[in-house]
Amino acid sequence: MAPSRRRYNAPAQPRVAEHIRERQRAVAEREASRLARPEVRAERTLGHADRTKSAVTSTPFGILTKQKQQQETHEWCGPFSVARQMIAQREEAKRKRLHDEEEEGEYESSHPLDSVRKEFEEEQQKKLHPSLSWKGRPSTSAPGYAKRRQRATLGKQNCFPTLFELCVDFVVQHFEHVESLGDVDSSIRSRIAHALVARGKLNNNSLEALAEKGVETLELIDCSHIAPDHLKRILHDLIPGGLRYLVLDQCGRCFGTAAVQAVVTASRKTPHLQAVSIGGAYLLNDEAAADLVTALAPTVTSLEFKACPLLGSLFCQALRDSFHSNQLLELTLEDIPLTVDHFDILMSAKTSLRYIRNLSLQRLANLNDDIVEQLLAIMGPTLEGLDLSQDYHLTDRTLGAIREYCPALHSLTLNGLRLLTAEGFEALFTVVENMTEPPMLRRFLVNQCDHEAITDQVVLLAAKASTHHRADVQSHSSGGSSLLLGGLKHLDVQGSSLVTDEGLEELVRYCAGTLEELNVSFCPKISSKGLGWVKSFGMGTNARTTPLWKLVVPG
Repeated sequence: MAPSRRRYNAPAQPRVAEHIRERQRAVAEREASRLARPEVRAERTLGHADRTKSAVTSTPFGILTKQKQQQETHEWCGPFSVARQMIAQREEAKRKRLHDEEEEGEYESSHPLDSVRKEFEEEQQKKLHPSLSWKGRPSTSAPGYAKRRQRATLGKQNCFPTLFELCVDFVVQHFEHVESLGDVDSSIRSRIAHALVARGKLNNNSLEALAEKGVETLELIDCSHIAPDHLKRILHDLIPGGLRYLVLDQCGRCFGTAAVQAVVTASRKTPHLQAVSIGGAYLLNDEAAADLVTALAPTVTSLEFKACPLLGSLFCQALRDSFHSNQLLELTLEDIPLTVDHFDILMSAKTSLRYIRNLSLQRLANLNDDIVEQLLAIMGPTLEGLDLSQDYHLTDRTLGAIREYCPALHSLTLNGLRLLTAEGFEALFTVVENMTEPPMLRRFLVNQCDHEAITDQVVLLAAKASTHHRADVQSHSSGGSSLLLGGLKHLDVQGSSLVTDEGLEELVRYCAGTLEELNVSFCPKISSKGLGWVKSFGMGTNARTTPLWKLVVPG
């Protein structure tokens, strides 16, 4: 059996001498760079005396194969090859463009003064549109992409945190050891509360240190980790101690009937609350909300309810019947399922809601033009701020009601209303004899409307209507120039495809001294020259009173 086993064994490999292995290793190291990317071998041709008589040149495969191999070599996916391809494509496009211009020029009559006439027309355009003459001052210290990346990084976080930020981070990091914040301002408490929410540390224990007796403001942007009984006890202790501002967002299960009962009981004994904002309270029912409004009515001036799905007719009746004087000044209803019948209850109030100065009705599915017109007929004469964002059923009729009933309006927010048109906005801001004057806005936000709703003419009319243009009043110090009083401070036209550099020029013309914030992101017809003109006029030596401090152009 032993010989048969040896018969099937594989033969032993011959041992290579050490000096041979060293020589092979040296050859491999020397040829590694060439073998990693082998070069195309030169084609061998016959050394014929007369190439025209050679049979090799008549074969099409040699020449075609050589061109294909050369093309594949140039199209290698490296950075330098890609750069060469882009340069070649650019040159090819330039040659094609020049060729097309030459062909078009053959059919047109030329004149020796055509170039002079063209320069004259360009000068006239620059006089009409000064943004065309704007020139940037590029720096050679860093490339453009590096500067953009640096600006994006600095926009998210500062290079060096401030001393206040360091202190807040240190306190939040060790907040489990904090028993009391002491005599700390409400703004600092709110900042600490925001940082606690960001780190997931806002719970019952941390709320004890934040909500101490004697504080005037309790602002919590996320109450989802707070127990209902704990919040009830906190509110029962804070309201008699002088709590004036209560802001609870993303309440969840913590703000229900028990918390409302604590607020109602404490407010009836010692009413102090002036502003209340409740958001995301899905356990807040209609009856409890009505009791809350009734108890807060003697002192509250600002009410806000967001994403509370159980509010209904009793809540609307409490809003109608609880306010009989000019106490309630601000009302915000956002993402609440109010029906047409609920709006009828609100509109039946002829005097209780007529003194509201700021009205916000956002994301209300059943809000239409008829309801807005009837509400503005009641509240319009005193309204200074109006927000109807994301109410998708509103049309140009709403703009007509704003023009008719809101003469004192200073802030108008109509974000996301796709049914509004450019004609409606022009009718809102155009001065017409024997009609109500257009509103003099300081804040005009119309982002994400229809992309053709906001045009250069709309921007011009809005800017012009926002100023007191008195041609008859002369300023002796300015040499007889007319005075421009007022002007837009905040303008947001994000997503408009018809706003161009001319609209920005008119905006600078009327509102250069007041414009503080401008959002023209995703406006494709605005060029760098127009943005540079706005920036240089608002941030440079031409700034008059209040320089532009925020220019948003992410798209």
